[in-house]
Formats: sequence, C-alpha cells, structure tokens
Amino acid sequence: MDTAVEVIRFVQKDEVEEALWLLNRVQIQRGKEKRAVAEALELAGPGEEEGKRFKTGEAAERMEVTPSAIRYWERSGYLYPVRNPESGYRMFDRLQLARISLLKALNHPYYTSESADLKLKFKKPELKGEKGCLVLADEVMKLLHMRNRNQVRAYSSLEDLFVMLGK
Repeated sequence: MDTAVEVIRFVQKDEVEEALWLLNRVQIQRGKEKRAVAEALELAGPGEEEGKRFKTGEAAERMEVTPSAIRYWERSGYLYPVRNPESGYRMFDRLQLARISLLKALNHPYYTSESADLKLKFKKPELKGEKGCLVLADEVMKLLHMRNRNQVRAYSSLEDLFVMLGK
C-alpha cells in the first residue's frame, strides 16, 4: 500500500500520531537507501575489496541481502557474476557488490515506475564496468533526491490538511 494512502487512513481514524510515525519510518528508510548508494560508490572505486571474489552466500552476508535476492537479480540480468571454473560457484567482485548495493537502494517497499525504469538500465552492457556503476549510482541518487522533494511537498500538504481538520 502506498504511504500516502496509509497516512490518510490513519488521519481518517483520528490517529495523527501514527501517521507521523509512519512518515518517520519512511524517512529512516530513505536514509538507508542513501547509505546504500554511498557504499556502492565506495565499492566501485579502488580499495580493499580490489581483486576479492565472494560466493553468493558471502556476498549476501556482506551486503545484507538474501542469497535468493542475488540469484533473482542475476536471473533478471542486473548482475553479471563470473563462475569459478573449478566449482561452478557464482563469484562476485567489488563492482557486482556495488550493483547489489544500488539494487538494495532501489528495492523500495512501494515499487515505482521510476525504479522500474532505472532497473532496466542495469541490463545495459555499456553500464557493466566501473564507469557504468558510477553512472548507475548517480541515477539512483537522483531518484532518491526526487523522492525527498516529493516527500517534503507531501509533508506540507499534510500539514495543510491537519490545519483544515483542526488536528
């Protein structure tokens, strides 16, 4: 259910404080999404993860997602792990971890058309490398900025509604 719909339902039930706490949880989630983009930018550049390879479970633990999410993103064409020639295991490098972090930021509870459009860009071959990862991070951050602006406008409208209703 969309946040706005939930907020209106709380207001209709005269549970204004619950509506405000819901909005607080959404803001906290936005902060987590921003940190995921920052982590992706850190991973995309040279650093201690350079040359390391992680199996699916290790990558999932490192990035705080489920292994099934990683496998789903790979099947969907968003990730490009290499296979270990001896074991056949998927192996993820720092750029794949960065992409996982960006996908985590896009994995918003209320899926939007903007998120869907941006996820499609993950499939573009020209965005596979380090520069592509940086481009994707920039796009995800722009989307988060847009969501923040929209949320501020929604807060303003909600305050107007509270005044109108005498709450």
